[in-house]
Amino acid sequence: YLSSFGSDDPLRFPINATRIGDLYFDTANRQILPELKAGIYCISATMLHRVYTQVRGPWSAAYENAYHQFAKIIATTDASVEQLQTFAQLRFGRLCHYLEQRSPDALVGNTFFIYRLSDVEIDHAINAPLSLRNEESPPAPAHQGEN
Repeated sequence: YLSSFGSDDPLRFPINATRIGDLYFDTANRQILPELKAGIYCISATMLHRVYTQVRGPWSAAYENAYHQFAKIIATTDASVEQLQTFAQLRFGRLCHYLEQRSPDALVGNTFFIYRLSDVEIDHAINAPLSLRNEESPPAPAHQGEN
């Protein structure tokens, strides 16, 4: 999985990655809401901190409420492209909030944060109750690598 800020197309290199969270910078034909599975997640510092996304700043109660509202819309209706894009941004924001609570497995060029995530960790990041800023964080599941 790859999320990158910038105008270059990282997929012009021999990289086999699913793009996530960077809809504004990727003009290629892509799946708007790809399934998130165990694997290696490579996220640029700009994208990890959501500088240029719809979900800026710390994860908040408003973002969490919107996330659940859009998740319900997508699960129960034929969502529009705009609704899918908004949910994709919210899901990416929630994933980044989770990732900010742990150290990356590697750091490349002080620019890309590399995380090896298991299915359990992905499920926790996008489905488990999250604490918000100024609340005590629940313990994250132990890092388990790829399944």
